[in-house]
Amino acid sequence: MLIGTIGTPLGNDLFGWLPVVKDNPYTFQFYSLRFLLGFFEGGFYPSVILYISLWFRPQDRAKALAAFMAAGPLALTIGPPLSGLLLHVDWFGLDGWRWIFIVQGVVPVLAGVATLFFFPNRPQDAKWLSPEERDWLVQSLAQEAEARKKHGFADWRCQAGIVLLLTAYYFCTNTTGYGLSSFMPAIIKSQTGLSELWCAVLAGLVYLAALGGLLFNGWHSDRSGERIWHTVVPLTCLSVGVLLTALTDGMGWLPVLILLFCVGPFVQAQLPAFWPIPSMFLGSAAAASAIGFINMMGNLGGSLGPTMVGEAAEGQTTFALALYRLAPFPLIAVAIILFVGWLRRHTFAAQKRV
Repeated sequence: MLIGTIGTPLGNDLFGWLPVVKDNPYTFQFYSLRFLLGFFEGGFYPSVILYISLWFRPQDRAKALAAFMAAGPLALTIGPPLSGLLLHVDWFGLDGWRWIFIVQGVVPVLAGVATLFFFPNRPQDAKWLSPEERDWLVQSLAQEAEARKKHGFADWRCQAGIVLLLTAYYFCTNTTGYGLSSFMPAIIKSQTGLSELWCAVLAGLVYLAALGGLLFNGWHSDRSGERIWHTVVPLTCLSVGVLLTALTDGMGWLPVLILLFCVGPFVQAQLPAFWPIPSMFLGSAAAASAIGFINMMGNLGGSLGPTMVGEAAEGQTTFALALYRLAPFPLIAVAIILFVGWLRRHTFAAQKRV
């Protein structure tokens, strides 16, 4: 919300003490607020994953994570068209771009306040569960935690190699995911020549397809009890879809249709199956710190992807070169997660022999 006040009298009163750059007096205001946004946002994701692990059994977590993560593609479905509409308003003398930040900043503030009042910490505090239901859930989660201790998977420092591999995996998926999401309307515009609003609507449809893929893969992963291949298959399809989009560049609507049907359904489908994997090796508290590390370092891919796409597309009328550069990253992630799966099977086999 405060980013929307940069350059206004309110913003100058609040942040006028920051250093001023000669060419742009608001540079430090912008970067300071962006830093704070990333700083506080960074703890949210691992906290939610920990919270879900305290409430759901392993066999139910992918569905729970999918329901939570569905907010991402849903936001990307309605966000671009909403931003396109807000861009043209002029309320209370403030430009539309300011209202994009203000309106989209109000929502998480309200959600944060509601969380304090409506979310109990643990199943023991849930008033909507009967005593029998609470006891059953608490006992099931306690048995899971005890089983991990018996297998020696309690401390994430003992599994540092696995954590680093999962971090590299997440870095690769974020490189492609953020590279696509940051430029999706521009990629569509380069192929269709439609207005920015219609390109935003079509980009929203791509992420509506992502919502379907995410929910289905999370449901199927829980139903089958399998995690590794439920990350491998969507990422392989994503890589193929991005490559096909690049190969069909300039062929009218064909690359757009590929984005809708061969990229969208797979761009986030692996997430519900991936995030329970750290908890397969670690206890809840240890998994939370490991997930925080994976999220923190892996999100650097969210900087690399858009940078790669922007540099590759600079001075070009096409995004083909940028897409060629993004396509290999999901396959690298596939190789990493297959190796993690092999390590887990090897570890359990060794423990059984002992």
